[in-house]
Amino acid sequence: MKRLQTLLTAFCAFGFIMGFNSTQAKCHEHRCHEQHCGHHSHDEDFGPFCPVHAVLEAFQVEILQLGMPNISNGILYFGNTPANGNYGLVNSLTNKTGYVATIFIANPAGAAPNDAQFIRVSTNLTQGSASAVGTLLDPTSLAYAAVSNGNDFYGEVTLFGNSFNAAYSPIEDASGNILGVLFVGRPLSGVPGCTSTP
Repeated sequence: MKRLQTLLTAFCAFGFIMGFNSTQAKCHEHRCHEQHCGHHSHDEDFGPFCPVHAVLEAFQVEILQLGMPNISNGILYFGNTPANGNYGLVNSLTNKTGYVATIFIANPAGAAPNDAQFIRVSTNLTQGSASAVGTLLDPTSLAYAAVSNGNDFYGEVTLFGNSFNAAYSPIEDASGNILGVLFVGRPLSGVPGCTSTP
């Protein structure tokens, strides 16, 4: 996974999730801004996306505890845990933070920039009344351009008619091959297209 730069970053992100309520969230968001986002230059400050960045890194920490990513027979694994159809991975984050989450698999894995499709294999987004599993990250989007070149993306996005402050990050193996993408999004309004999928 990308750029879990220091233990301080990981603990900030983990604390943000574990202590998530209306009072503690403000404390953790402020602390994260001072201790992590403030380490960047002004131009690189995450600004309003600092809370989203913290949740993304917390998601990365939880995923990495399962093991390194790999793909076998078209299934994305973290260690021995399959991501495909594993709604527990995304629902755990949503239940703790209120953020939506998605795991994408790259097809083909390790493709040259802009040559891969990123397919949702676990998500609690819905498209109408159906799960958004199987849908693609829009190849014309800024998020796609960033992650397909190995970079994170932060910005406001609209997915299935709903708006989010969002973060996307490539899932990389030990050799730097892009195997997929992690997404977390903070709903900007009431979101009928977000469910906890069983």
